[in-house]
Amino acid sequence: MEEQTQETLMENQEALQEIKVEAKPTEVKGKKGKMNPPDPMKNEQEHLTYEQIKAIIDACDNLRDKALIVTLAKTGRRVSEVVKSLKVGDIDFNEGVIYFKILKKKYDKKERFFVDKEVLDILKEYLKTAELKNDNVFDITRQRVDQIFKKLCYSVGITKIGEHKPHIHVLRHSYAIEYAKRAGNPADIVQLKNQLAHSKLETTMFYLRFRRDWNDVMSKMWEGRSFT
Repeated sequence: MEEQTQETLMENQEALQEIKVEAKPTEVKGKKGKMNPPDPMKNEQEHLTYEQIKAIIDACDNLRDKALIVTLAKTGRRVSEVVKSLKVGDIDFNEGVIYFKILKKKYDKKERFFVDKEVLDILKEYLKTAELKNDNVFDITRQRVDQIFKKLCYSVGITKIGEHKPHIHVLRHSYAIEYAKRAGNPADIVQLKNQLAHSKLETTMFYLRFRRDWNDVMSKMWEGRSFT
């Protein structure tokens, strides 16, 4: 019962991470009545680079942890949509898709997502030797995943991500930021919304601020044209 309560708490914290991203940049009262702005991700340092994620994956000492981190990093899924939710039968290796149960959806239907070949390959390799007690691909708790991730981060010298300690949800943020950086048109952002299963486009639009070329776009907007 205690483990189940802790698991529920971790899932609520994961959902809260997303709510914070949606929060408007208004000031809120802190514990001492001080007005403090919400700070889900203050700057680009609040996510992991490809090199950092690769170092974390290389530090895994077993195939289960490696398969788990690769799956989270390359799908952008919430941890609770993978841990104790993803079943062996949800993976279609022939079609190259995985069916995930979306955490924030009210209905119980699983949704179909195309995934990177590396994800399918490492899941197939892992499942060949995994001694599963049931049909859960990863039969561990959300809390345990966070502990594993923090330990891996510390082992490769990542003690902070921006202003915060390492937390597993940062892999989802990192996925979204890397995708947004490469978005070439509005349709790409809609696709990212669908991939992350956001209920509102405004939530996805948050990640556009990490586009590195916005300064170039703005500087060229009035190039050769002046009002005075």
